[in-house]
Amino acid sequence: MYAYTDFDANFITARNAQFRDQVARRIDGSLTEDEFKPLRLMNGLYLQLHAYMLRVAIPYGTLNSARMDRLAYIAERWDKGYGHFTTRQNIQYNWPELRDVPDMLDALAEVNMHAIQTSGNTIRNVTADHFAGAAADEIADPRPVAELIRQWSTDHPEFQFLPRKFKVAVSGAAHDRAVLRAHDIGLQIVEQDGAQGYRVIVGGGLGRTPMIGKVLYDFVASEDLLPTLEAIVSVYNLLGRRDNKYKARIKITVHENGIEDIRARVDARYALIRPQFTGVDQQMLARIEADFALPAFKTAPLDAYNAAYEADPVFRAWADTNLHPHRAEGYAIVSISLKAHGATPGDATAAQMREMADLARQYGHDELRISHGLHQCLRASPCGAYRHPWPRPCRRGELSDHAGRGRHRGRGHRRACRTRFLGRRDHPRDRADRDGLSGPAPREGRDVSANLPPSGAGALQGGALSGGKGRCRLMTLYLCVLARSTQG
Repeated sequence: MYAYTDFDANFITARNAQFRDQVARRIDGSLTEDEFKPLRLMNGLYLQLHAYMLRVAIPYGTLNSARMDRLAYIAERWDKGYGHFTTRQNIQYNWPELRDVPDMLDALAEVNMHAIQTSGNTIRNVTADHFAGAAADEIADPRPVAELIRQWSTDHPEFQFLPRKFKVAVSGAAHDRAVLRAHDIGLQIVEQDGAQGYRVIVGGGLGRTPMIGKVLYDFVASEDLLPTLEAIVSVYNLLGRRDNKYKARIKITVHENGIEDIRARVDARYALIRPQFTGVDQQMLARIEADFALPAFKTAPLDAYNAAYEADPVFRAWADTNLHPHRAEGYAIVSISLKAHGATPGDATAAQMREMADLARQYGHDELRISHGLHQCLRASPCGAYRHPWPRPCRRGELSDHAGRGRHRGRGHRRACRTRFLGRRDHPRDRADRDGLSGPAPREGRDVSANLPPSGAGALQGGALSGGKGRCRLMTLYLCVLARSTQG
């Protein structure tokens, strides 16, 4: 994980002090709301219907336990005891008092966090594949280059007042877990003739006019990446519309002008600015990469894990869904869902944040990830500790244990089981998939506890798989396992 330098720390301290003075002037009436608005947006502070909202950046979705503990403290100290993790790897506090925001920012700075450029018409928080650095299928860890882009874009003098907000995502795997084509710029690490570079995608976005991004360049060498990005954003800054905010995103600019015209303009701008990049960015990247060295992995027998997988259907259902292949043999990526039944997806209480921080300290090499699907991920959990972190938080009801579709296929582990359980109300799309035989399921909830061994039936009757009455559904593999723990 990137460690702040003295420059970083001093920059954040000075920025927070500046904003503290601006808040004081807004409170005493020296600044009107119209005058204060651009200042607060530069520091991630929104004014909503009933209260302010502070959005805090979690660059490329990476946290350690100390940062998660601090987020929990802030939720209890200055908010209503919870925070909301977003699909773009931020966290939002929805009820802070304006006078408390400078103290919140200072508390964040103590653990190397901030809220700069999480709002406004500028380059927002750089996101990445939430399995980055741990995924078995990636070419390279995308987080170092994401950190380089974060540093390049922070307070960039040319890009503080773009036509509209601008979002960048990076992935190092062939499988797109970062939703690259739904971003203004998506970068995918690729290889060509033995060299690593980037596929550059532009013009994606969601909102009221969703569009799929288009490939601008199939391959850009590493040393040419930052000048290419600067050329793209410069062209957008000049060409993007400012007369209508609903048509101001780069997706509209690309759509109205065409990808060929955009490519020609970017090429011309790139030729003009490329001599300004003398290799300093590559030196910075090399230093950043050192902060993302792999932890010291250990080996441990998997007998206990395999035995539990065979004997316990509840654990097996959880493992099939919440474990994902890891680059290191004997390890798995563990997903923890923040989408409990009946709760707002992404919301996490202070107690849940502390539970996740504790799990990361004990089993995840002190590292957590925020995913685009509103899950938390433990980067590296040894499968030898098979019953951790599963039963402790989930069976106490502190965390939900479903995390969308995902089957663990790492070496030394069992393949996904054929039978899965869905603890929710019946849905017409549900199908049975049991013993390899698919077919329509009955419309009523199906009590399968009689077909399970005693441990499985007890788990269902006790509500370990949600449904409240010990009832659950068999499901097809294209749906996620939604298993909720007992309450209390």
